[in-house]
Amino acid sequence: MKKKREDEMEKSIFKERQEEGKSLFEMRCDYVGNIFHDERIKSAEVTSDNKYIVSVSDKTIGVWSVSDKTLFHRFEEAYSLNSPLVVTSDSKYIISGSGAKTIGVWSIADKALFHRFERAHQDSITSVEVTNDSKFIISVSNDKTIGVWNIAEKKFLIDLKDTF
Repeated sequence: MKKKREDEMEKSIFKERQEEGKSLFEMRCDYVGNIFHDERIKSAEVTSDNKYIVSVSDKTIGVWSVSDKTLFHRFEEAYSLNSPLVVTSDSKYIISGSGAKTIGVWSIADKALFHRFERAHQDSITSVEVTNDSKFIISVSNDKTIGVWNIAEKKFLIDLKDTF
Protein backbone atom coordinates (compact mmCIF):
# COMPACT_ATOMS: atom_id res chain seq x y z
CA MET A 1 0.00 0.00 0.00
CA LYS A 2 2.82 2.41 0.85
CA LYS A 3 4.44 1.88 -2.58
CA LYS A 4 1.16 2.64 -4.36
CA ARG A 5 0.77 5.91 -2.45
CA GLU A 6 4.37 6.81 -3.32
CA ASP A 7 3.71 6.19 -7.03
CA GLU A 8 0.50 8.21 -7.02
CA MET A 9 1.92 11.20 -5.19
CA GLU A 10 5.58 11.19 -6.24
CA LYS A 11 5.09 14.06 -8.66
CA SER A 12 3.37 16.21 -6.07
CA ILE A 13 5.91 16.45 -3.25
CA PHE A 14 6.39 20.10 -4.12
CA LYS A 15 3.57 22.57 -4.29
CA GLU A 16 3.80 25.77 -6.25
CA ARG A 17 3.09 29.16 -4.73
CA GLN A 18 3.34 32.69 -6.07
CA GLU A 19 5.22 35.41 -4.23
CA GLU A 20 6.11 38.81 -5.64
CA GLY A 21 5.68 37.57 -9.20
CA LYS A 22 8.02 34.61 -8.68
CA SER A 23 7.06 30.97 -8.85
CA LEU A 24 8.34 29.16 -5.77
CA PHE A 25 8.04 25.57 -4.70
CA GLU A 26 7.60 24.34 -1.16
CA MET A 27 8.31 20.78 -0.18
CA ARG A 28 5.21 19.18 1.29
CA CYS A 29 6.84 18.06 4.53
CA ASP A 30 3.65 16.43 5.78
CA TYR A 31 3.66 14.15 2.75
CA VAL A 32 7.43 13.67 2.69
CA GLY A 33 7.56 12.83 6.39
CA ASN A 34 4.67 10.38 6.27
CA ILE A 35 5.52 8.56 3.04
CA PHE A 36 9.28 8.65 2.55
CA HIS A 37 10.67 8.91 6.07
CA ASP A 38 9.88 6.51 8.90
CA GLU A 39 10.23 9.21 11.55
CA ARG A 40 9.99 12.98 11.72
CA ILE A 41 12.29 15.02 9.49
CA LYS A 42 15.17 16.26 11.64
CA SER A 43 17.00 18.50 9.17
CA ALA A 44 17.44 19.31 5.51
CA GLU A 45 20.19 20.81 3.40
CA VAL A 46 20.60 21.90 -0.22
CA THR A 47 23.62 20.73 -2.23
CA SER A 48 25.99 23.52 -3.29
CA ASP A 49 25.14 22.90 -6.96
CA ASN A 50 21.44 23.42 -6.07
CA LYS A 51 20.45 20.10 -7.71
CA TYR A 52 19.21 18.32 -4.60
CA ILE A 53 17.54 18.84 -1.26
CA VAL A 54 18.68 16.25 1.29
CA SER A 55 16.45 15.44 4.26
CA VAL A 56 17.12 13.20 7.25
CA SER A 57 15.00 11.39 9.83
CA ASP A 58 16.04 8.91 12.52
CA LYS A 59 16.60 6.07 10.05
CA THR A 60 16.43 7.36 6.48
CA ILE A 61 18.00 9.97 4.23
CA GLY A 62 15.98 11.35 1.32
CA VAL A 63 17.54 13.01 -1.74
CA TRP A 64 15.10 15.16 -3.71
CA SER A 65 15.67 16.43 -7.25
CA VAL A 66 14.98 20.15 -7.35
CA SER A 67 14.53 20.24 -11.15
CA ASP A 68 12.22 17.21 -11.34
CA LYS A 69 10.60 17.87 -7.96
CA THR A 70 10.71 14.14 -7.19
CA LEU A 71 12.51 11.75 -4.88
CA PHE A 72 15.91 10.95 -6.44
CA HIS A 73 16.91 8.32 -3.88
CA ARG A 74 16.16 7.11 -0.37
CA PHE A 75 19.00 5.69 1.72
CA GLU A 76 17.49 3.12 4.06
CA GLU A 77 20.74 1.70 5.39
CA ALA A 78 21.04 4.65 7.75
CA TYR A 79 20.33 3.99 11.40
CA SER A 80 20.11 5.93 14.63
CA LEU A 81 20.84 9.25 12.96
CA ASN A 82 21.02 11.85 15.71
CA SER A 83 23.08 14.69 14.29
CA PRO A 84 22.32 17.00 11.40
CA LEU A 85 23.66 15.77 8.11
CA VAL A 86 26.20 17.66 6.03
CA VAL A 87 26.66 17.66 2.26
CA THR A 88 30.21 18.11 0.94
CA SER A 89 30.86 21.36 -0.94
CA ASP A 90 31.52 19.39 -4.16
CA SER A 91 27.98 17.90 -3.78
CA LYS A 92 29.33 14.32 -3.99
CA TYR A 93 28.66 13.00 -0.50
CA ILE A 94 26.23 13.20 2.37
CA ILE A 95 27.85 12.81 5.79
CA SER A 96 25.82 11.58 8.76
CA GLY A 97 26.63 10.90 12.39
CA SER A 98 24.75 8.41 14.52
CA GLY A 99 23.88 7.39 18.03
CA ALA A 100 25.42 4.04 17.09
CA LYS A 101 28.85 5.74 17.15
CA THR A 102 29.29 5.57 13.36
CA ILE A 103 29.81 8.07 10.55
CA GLY A 104 28.14 7.36 7.23
CA VAL A 105 29.46 8.68 3.91
CA TRP A 106 26.75 8.40 1.23
CA SER A 107 27.48 8.85 -2.50
CA ILE A 108 24.72 10.90 -4.11
CA ALA A 109 25.63 9.99 -7.72
CA ASP A 110 26.07 6.27 -6.99
CA LYS A 111 23.00 6.14 -4.72
CA ALA A 112 25.01 4.00 -2.31
CA LEU A 113 26.89 3.97 0.96
CA PHE A 114 30.47 4.98 0.06
CA HIS A 115 31.91 4.15 3.49
CA ARG A 116 30.88 3.73 7.10
CA PHE A 117 33.38 4.55 9.83
CA GLU A 118 32.44 1.95 12.45
CA ARG A 119 33.05 2.68 16.14
CA ALA A 120 34.14 6.19 15.20
CA HIS A 121 33.69 7.28 18.83
CA GLN A 122 33.05 5.71 22.24
CA ASP A 123 29.67 7.49 22.56
CA SER A 124 27.00 9.05 20.34
CA ILE A 125 28.13 11.45 17.62
CA THR A 126 26.51 14.84 18.16
CA SER A 127 27.84 16.79 15.19
CA VAL A 128 29.63 16.32 11.87
CA GLU A 129 31.21 18.91 9.58
CA VAL A 130 33.23 18.75 6.38
CA THR A 131 36.20 20.90 5.42
CA ASN A 132 35.70 23.38 2.57
CA ASP A 133 37.80 21.25 0.21
CA SER A 134 35.50 18.23 0.86
CA LYS A 135 38.44 16.07 1.95
CA PHE A 136 37.99 15.70 5.70
CA ILE A 137 35.18 15.02 8.16
CA ILE A 138 35.27 16.56 11.62
CA SER A 139 33.10 14.70 14.17
CA VAL A 140 32.15 15.58 17.73
CA SER A 141 30.93 13.08 20.28
CA ASN A 142 29.45 12.82 23.76
CA ASP A 143 32.70 11.03 24.66
CA LYS A 144 34.35 14.50 24.73
CA THR A 145 36.46 13.90 21.64
CA ILE A 146 36.78 15.43 18.19
CA GLY A 147 37.72 13.09 15.35
CA VAL A 148 39.22 13.91 11.96
CA TRP A 149 38.61 11.52 9.06
CA ASN A 150 39.95 11.35 5.49
CA ILE A 151 37.03 10.72 3.11
CA ALA A 152 38.93 9.55 -0.01
CA GLU A 153 41.30 7.28 1.92
CA LYS A 154 38.49 6.06 4.22
CA LYS A 155 40.66 6.39 7.28
CA PHE A 156 40.87 7.96 10.70
CA LEU A 157 43.52 10.68 11.08
CA ILE A 158 43.46 12.18 14.56
CA ASP A 159 41.54 12.19 17.85
CA LEU A 160 41.48 15.45 19.79
CA LYS A 161 40.61 14.76 23.42
CA ASP A 162 39.13 17.21 25.89
CA THR A 163 42.00 18.32 28.13
CA PHE A 164 40.04 20.60 30.46
